[in-house]
Amino acid sequence: MSPRFRRACRLALSGKFTSMTFSIHVGAPNASAMIFEMRRKGLSLPCEIVSMRNRDGDPCRVGWFSLTAEDRKKVRAWLKE
Repeated sequence: MSPRFRRACRLALSGKFTSMTFSIHVGAPNASAMIFEMRRKGLSLPCEIVSMRNRDGDPCRVGWFSLTAEDRKKVRAWLKE
């Protein structure tokens, strides 16, 4: 498991996250590719779309990713390897 993938797993275990926070904390400029890889490895990693306002006050939608209970078990097992 690469250091980047370990950081992604630890971030996912810490709670909900957006693709922007994922990119910053994991060091993955293409967060969607890393999230796809995590799903390919067996995680559900559902995404909740939330309506909000951006810094300019305009309406936007943000996706919040999180682990399911089953995902958490898998990620903890991966980190023990």
